[in-house]
Amino acid sequence: MSHDYVNLIIISEPHFYGLINTHTSSHVKNPIKLHHLKDYSHLSEQELKLELF
Repeated sequence: MSHDYVNLIIISEPHFYGLINTHTSSHVKNPIKLHHLKDYSHLSEQELKLELF
């Protein structure tokens, strides 16, 4: 069973994305097709659903 992924979407606050970008290999970076730099951690589950969907 393969655990590879083809496309990856990252939604994170900018500092965390910077850490991901700095400390990951090209194997992880290459599938990143979209990154959205915004902190949604303060939202409730319902607010997050409304924001994203």
